[in-house]
Amino acid sequence: MDHKDRAILVGETHARPTLGIESPCIVLHEAYLHTDGGASARAFVGELCKALHIPEPTVDSDHYILRSPGSTLKWERHGEFSSWTRILTATPKSADWQGSGPPPGERVSAARIQIMQCPGTFEAQEGHEHAASLVSGGAAQLWTDLALRLDGFVGYMLETQFSGEAAMGAPRLGRLVRRICEIETYRIFALLAFPVARGVRTDLNRLDAIVSGAFTEGAGTDAQVLSILTDAAQEVERLLTATDFRFGAGAAYRNLVDARIIELREVRIEGQQRLGKFLDRRFAPAMDTVATTRGRLEALARRIERACALLRTRVDLSLQQQNQELLRSMDERAHLQLRLQETVEGFSIVAITYYAVMLLSKVLHGFFEPLAQRYHIPFGVVDGGLVLVVLVVVALSLRVMREKLTKQERTAK
Repeated sequence: MDHKDRAILVGETHARPTLGIESPCIVLHEAYLHTDGGASARAFVGELCKALHIPEPTVDSDHYILRSPGSTLKWERHGEFSSWTRILTATPKSADWQGSGPPPGERVSAARIQIMQCPGTFEAQEGHEHAASLVSGGAAQLWTDLALRLDGFVGYMLETQFSGEAAMGAPRLGRLVRRICEIETYRIFALLAFPVARGVRTDLNRLDAIVSGAFTEGAGTDAQVLSILTDAAQEVERLLTATDFRFGAGAAYRNLVDARIIELREVRIEGQQRLGKFLDRRFAPAMDTVATTRGRLEALARRIERACALLRTRVDLSLQQQNQELLRSMDERAHLQLRLQETVEGFSIVAITYYAVMLLSKVLHGFFEPLAQRYHIPFGVVDGGLVLVVLVVVALSLRVMREKLTKQERTAK
């Protein structure tokens, strides 16, 4: 029995097929951010399909190809954006979307690739350098300055050889164009992290100064410093949460750009700088800034965590010392109380004996007065003996009671 998802998993290998491209033509590739998972982009494709009277994409489609006379449009849905690739074999119009307007969302990336079979002249934007190299095993020449034109597109020119062993077929040219489009798209999406990194730089420097000054002389008590560091930790955690996705996505997009540059298989043209080197000088430093900012945030969070742990240890030790001093003071007071209790206990014995003798004396006088008169026994002797007996009994009773309580306390401990 096959797994229930086997057909889907096998089909994933063939998802997002590459369009075959015939030279000459113009390729317009754009990427638009979406916030609804691509639902509005899929609906836009449905409207185009209605205008062309062709079947609409299904609700779970991630890509779709629309063909019309003179042009081919491919839509692909990605994690946070949708890409639109138009292959125009006729003269392109400025907003050729079958009268439906531009796709939904914010346009982040746009590339215009002029593909020709014969050598042409690439005109770089004034004030901008350009890059050029042989790509795909020398089967084509790629020219670009990675600069925006007035129409909002970044210009590329691709010269292909139309004869000989190195001639490029439609599938091979399609794969090459796809790599160029992905380089442009992933480059811009990776750079979205750059303004985020610059935006948190001020907060990062301020928090770094707070942490560095937390252990300077006069910073305050341990409890005050711990409160300051706790507030700083909360702010760093907020910054990490706010930037984590963008920084992580930027690193992933950068890796994709590097991989696509390798797949171009660039060969240097004498007197020209390769696209890979061009990006190394401009794209790589910006992404290194992003990586450095992310690393500083994570390192600062670890520093604050270590500092808080150290302060908590110091506070705990201080509290333990205070508790020990409190216990020692309580122990001393207990000893003093015990001595006082023993002193008071002597007075208690005397008092109890006095009152007991007074009561017993009145009782004995009533019973033994006739006997004492008969035998001429003075009551002073009786009272004196009574005092001794009562004193011994009271003292022994209190001692037994104290020993019993002491034994119960030891058993409880």
